[in-house]
Amino acid sequence: TWDGDTNNNSTVGDGGDTINWKDAGNWDLDVQPGATHDVVIDGANVVINTNVGTVNSVTLTNGATLTISGGGSLTIAADSTADATSGLTVAGGGLKIDADASLTLNGTDNNWRGGTIGGAGSIDIASGSSFDIEGSVGNRTLTGTINNSGTTTLNMTGFEFRINDGGVFNNLAGATFDITSASLLYSNIGNSSGEGTFNNFGSVTRSVGTARTTFASGVDFVSTDGSVDAGAATVRIFNGTYNGTLTSTGDVNLRGTQQFNSADLVGDIGWTGGTITGTLNVLAGSTLAIEGSGADRNLTGTINNSGTTVLNMTGFEFRINDGG
Repeated sequence: TWDGDTNNNSTVGDGGDTINWKDAGNWDLDVQPGATHDVVIDGANVVINTNVGTVNSVTLTNGATLTISGGGSLTIAADSTADATSGLTVAGGGLKIDADASLTLNGTDNNWRGGTIGGAGSIDIASGSSFDIEGSVGNRTLTGTINNSGTTTLNMTGFEFRINDGGVFNNLAGATFDITSASLLYSNIGNSSGEGTFNNFGSVTRSVGTARTTFASGVDFVSTDGSVDAGAATVRIFNGTYNGTLTSTGDVNLRGTQQFNSADLVGDIGWTGGTITGTLNVLAGSTLAIEGSGADRNLTGTINNSGTTVLNMTGFEFRINDGG
């Protein structure tokens, strides 16, 4: 086990300063940790600003922080954890979790301010914990997996949160993904290469702000008994798949291709363009509004209306095609 050596490094004696991972003198055996080592950072604030390669595992404890910034990068090969008093910040570079491994975050001081999170393993945000996707420097690009059982907040003031190249964000049952970015430009869940997936088993909310949030066409939004609450804004979804019950509140609208797998709609939703396939059940007290002017609405599946369906288009046409 490798421990941040605060006793022999005066810069971390009070626990408030930072030490550089790359400096071998900051570790108890005076050697930089390598692929076979289990790293323990106990109460120290450690920064990575260059490529430090692979370690077996990392444990953050007793108020420790680990910050990856600039051109820094770290690969973790085995299960790792940060306790409830400790935190992780990715502010640039990259963090990679290898296959069959997870990094579990148990605290409320976890931030993603730039760079890439990838690998075939996962970052797991524990119930009661938080993870903030924030800041203004560079895109945040997910090519790995994040499992959210707590609260993830999207509060970017520049660039975009992107799910690329097979990346997956799992918003699990009981969890919240809350969008608070003020600007339209920074409120999106985007995509720039490959296809990504956002699985919603919990709640997607727009608790602050009025700017539209868009789940881009390269991100497959998959809802299984999930809910979307647009608040005072608009949430637009391209390319969705729906299982079980979709609970929709506020101005939530659909474009692109939407696949309903005998899914029930509770609440109100707008259909402003694209195609609905499969079977959508509009339950009593719920409303499907076929509206807007952007493009034709093509129904190739089935809509069972037990509530209210409103046709209020200001352009193009509502079409029932191909066995719909």
